[in-house]
Amino acid sequence: MKQYALPMDELFPLLELQLEHGEAGPLPVTGCSMTPMLRQGRDMVWLTRADGAPRRGDVILYRRANGQFVLHRVIRADVDRLLCCGDNEWRPEEVAYLQIRAAMSAFRRRGRRYSANHPLYRLYICLCVELFPARRLLIAARRTLGRLKRRIRSRIAE
Repeated sequence: MKQYALPMDELFPLLELQLEHGEAGPLPVTGCSMTPMLRQGRDMVWLTRADGAPRRGDVILYRRANGQFVLHRVIRADVDRLLCCGDNEWRPEEVAYLQIRAAMSAFRRRGRRYSANHPLYRLYICLCVELFPARRLLIAARRTLGRLKRRIRSRIAE
């Protein structure tokens, strides 16, 4: 089966039609902001209409003022705005409720589909959201360990 890559600006009107009738997807994940949960080239997501107010920990698709579509997790939900951030980032972004286009209902990881209500995924959400204040330190530590691992491997290969 041949696959085509479409810019989100062209794809979104089609997605809106699917969302009106329920669920849209599977859609490939692009970018690295949601790593380690969602990886580009490996994982897919299913989206539903964002009818109600998103809860803390939900993954939403929203449109930035510059027109870019972003899939990020809700870190905090206030009355007038949301704070969202990718799992691989530490700087939250303010999002108005009007910017929300859809919410993630499921994802496919390594060939298996998981609901956004799966118990292990819900546990991941709790850890991800609760550890958000320490995320900058955790990401720096993970990157440092990755560099150290690569150095050790290169020395062993010599």
